[in-house]
Amino acid sequence: MSELIATGFKDPYRAAEVLNELQRRSFKWVAELDHALVVSHKEQDEITVQFCLDLNTEAQEVARARLWGSFLSLALFLPSSNKLVDFANDLTAATNGKTGAAVAARRITPDVRWWRESLCISDEFVRDVSAMIQPGDSALFMLLHTNELGSVLHQMRNHGGTPLYTTLSPEQDEQLNDLLASNAG
Repeated sequence: MSELIATGFKDPYRAAEVLNELQRRSFKWVAELDHALVVSHKEQDEITVQFCLDLNTEAQEVARARLWGSFLSLALFLPSSNKLVDFANDLTAATNGKTGAAVAARRITPDVRWWRESLCISDEFVRDVSAMIQPGDSALFMLLHTNELGSVLHQMRNHGGTPLYTTLSPEQDEQLNDLLASNAG
């Protein structure tokens, strides 16, 4: 099973710092942090997103960018999060010698409805994530396949964060993996 974890910090730079600190550690789940996402809400309308894009597995990374972009649209009401997807598409197109439109045409971007109806993410989780990130805050978003949820939450709290999580059922996990596989092809 997977855990969708959002950890809020009361500093616009702290989530990125924590991600870097954790990536230096030797916990079993740290390798999956390569797919994490950091959101910083610096000013009223200034929001930055940090996402690692591995050029060796760019199609998979574009699929993850699509996934995170749609989640940000749902939880943070950021319609501009599609820029994350557009950027990943353009980068993939440039390295493959294709146009961004040709790359985007064969991919499926999950939307708010997909998160609510297909993945069945609870309204309470979405509401709590939305409320957690205000101007001056940052958040670290992780999708982890781990049996060590307690360790992850403990580390987030030790670094000054407020973690929220939802556990995906085997069916939800399958839906998520199917979406990522269909977008990586």
